[in-house]
Amino acid sequence: MKRKALALAVCLALSPGVAGAAATDGTAQLRAAVRSLVDELVRNGVLPQERAGEVVERAMLRARRAAASESRESPREAGEAQAAEPAGGVRVPYIPEPVRKEIIEQIRPSVRQDVVQDILKQAREERWGMPDAFPAWVNRISFFGDIRLRAQTDNFAAGNTDSFGNPSYYPNIQRINQRRSDSGGVEDSLNTTEDQKNMRLQVRVGMLAKVSESVDALVRISTGSTNNPVSTNYTFSNSFSSAQLVLDQGYLRYQSDQKSVTLLGGRLPNPFLTTDLVWDNDLNFDGLAATYRRVPGGAAAGGTGFRPFLTLGAFPMQTPDRGRDDKWLYGSQLGFDWGFGRSKLSVGAAYYAFSNIVGQANALGDDSLDYTAPQFVQKGNTVYLINDPDPANFKPLYGLASEFREVDLIGSLDTAFGATHVIVTAHYVKNIGFDLEEVRNRITSSPNGYLFPGVNEVEEDSTGYLVKLTVGAPKLQKRGDWQTSWTFRRLGRDAVVDAFTDSDFHLGGTDAKGWILGGSYAVARNTWLSLRYLTSDAIKGQPFGIDTWQLDINARF
Repeated sequence: MKRKALALAVCLALSPGVAGAAATDGTAQLRAAVRSLVDELVRNGVLPQERAGEVVERAMLRARRAAASESRESPREAGEAQAAEPAGGVRVPYIPEPVRKEIIEQIRPSVRQDVVQDILKQAREERWGMPDAFPAWVNRISFFGDIRLRAQTDNFAAGNTDSFGNPSYYPNIQRINQRRSDSGGVEDSLNTTEDQKNMRLQVRVGMLAKVSESVDALVRISTGSTNNPVSTNYTFSNSFSSAQLVLDQGYLRYQSDQKSVTLLGGRLPNPFLTTDLVWDNDLNFDGLAATYRRVPGGAAAGGTGFRPFLTLGAFPMQTPDRGRDDKWLYGSQLGFDWGFGRSKLSVGAAYYAFSNIVGQANALGDDSLDYTAPQFVQKGNTVYLINDPDPANFKPLYGLASEFREVDLIGSLDTAFGATHVIVTAHYVKNIGFDLEEVRNRITSSPNGYLFPGVNEVEEDSTGYLVKLTVGAPKLQKRGDWQTSWTFRRLGRDAVVDAFTDSDFHLGGTDAKGWILGGSYAVARNTWLSLRYLTSDAIKGQPFGIDTWQLDINARF
């Protein structure tokens, strides 16, 4: 409080006036105003008591000299100033320029330098005495966002055919589950032969509010849809219809003083050290997450040294009607960041457990277990029919055949050579929840007596891995920054939940292997071009090869 009062007093002395003050109110009122200001400086220890009277008298003398050499305010101007004063407002006496200068000259030798710096810092932050100053809450809010325009070409391999020369057949499980219809025709199967060209737009705009010293609130909206968690793209194919906007993120964040503890709650970004092998880059989580990161010697996070961390998260996925099992994702990760020299090593070991995610077969004529089917799938996971196959009332619905408990290991080494960074990343995942005998028994014991095509040949393929080499600037910020990368990845059919992995490679899902080559160049500040080539093939089943080209124009603000 003492510093605040002192700062206000000095601010009055330094400011050119207060909005609503019109002109001097006479010598007596001016003396009272100057005396009040000087007394405030004395009370706060800025000005010695013995100098108070001298400062007042010298200030008044300078005021009288200035008044004698300047013309007085005209009656018309005084009347306009008085009319401009709001009714019932507090009138602040105007302190003439000569008086302010005299006070400044008198108190300057007596003010400690550290006090001056503190006052000036606080004045800049709170914009004291500035007539165009915004309310305090405005200074606690900032906005950010990015825009990406993409041209994409998907070329399907000429060899995508079965042994009879017919196009490879892959059921579109998401479409079948939504429509509850499977004709076995083109409309209910994935495209495996017809090349496609698309233009897509991604727009994301966010607001960060500083609620307190330790609590932030963030809200971000984006293009996208409410039934696809792994894409924020808007495809230009709707005859110029408006794009849909969705709540992409919305969460509260608490951080301790040294940022060693971070708590997140709401619709939040991925809190784990990861790549898109397991989680798509556009995926956000609903729920709670907490991270503890040891900060060596009390230094700010992000410096050199050894910094172990632990992240825990609980995320509800689906809450069915009362009396039915909720679907949850529980995640934990233990790891460390180690900065040494011009290098940084990041390592993490994670465990992701999905609860109640396996599809459960209904009894004949019953549909009470329909809720166990996944709300969203891409492609790849082993699935089976969980409802009545009666041809007279056939409404197919597929559920996942395997449990998913994923062990995840990741490591990344970033070494800087001047402005150029070389980053090597390795990622491995194993679904220890996959039990081949259990999966086969679950399918063959289903009372529905109907198997997904090819299910008798179910084999275990529950591992995935990725290696990536990146060279260039880790983040493109200024003109001339560049980056290139090469990635090889193999993701088994049931290594991860196919709904949440990368939606670009193999056009989404699991059961795919191949590589990615990409490059980016910044053409202006926070503006860059990117070109990627992705080539992939199915690991199991019928031939399914895809070559994808992506040309992006990106801008960040």
